[in-house]
Amino acid sequence: MQSFFISLITASVIGALSSALVCKTYEKYIKYIAALICTAIVISPLSGVISKIENLISDTESTSEHSENQTAQQANLLIANKTEETAEEYVSNLVFSDLGIRTRSMDIEIESKGTEFSIKSVTATTASEAEIESLKTYLQKLFGQGTQIEVTG
Repeated sequence: MQSFFISLITASVIGALSSALVCKTYEKYIKYIAALICTAIVISPLSGVISKIENLISDTESTSEHSENQTAQQANLLIANKTEETAEEYVSNLVFSDLGIRTRSMDIEIESKGTEFSIKSVTATTASEAEIESLKTYLQKLFGQGTQIEVTG
């Protein structure tokens, strides 16, 4: 801040001395040039303020974009978790209605890639060891060969 005032005073003093030392015909030109220099010195801090404002705006935009991406990821995770819960309940009811087997637990792991979801693995626990093979066969037919199936008793 001190250098700002020193520059302004120096430009004013040099302009005044130059104006006083030259003849009357050039005096108005010297005053004009001195006034331009003083104006440039006065305006120069504004460029720093403007660049700080631009940086602040760009930081806010990048933070906003990051926040939006994070919110979208959280939403996808929430959807995947709710879909897993719903699928587990639905498959347990389907197994009971088709095979008459009550599962003690059903865990379906859903993998999300962007907006696409796929079933990665199914883990089921039955009350009887005799039901393991028939339940495993049923789940493999239901989900296909690409899904990892694990059944325990």
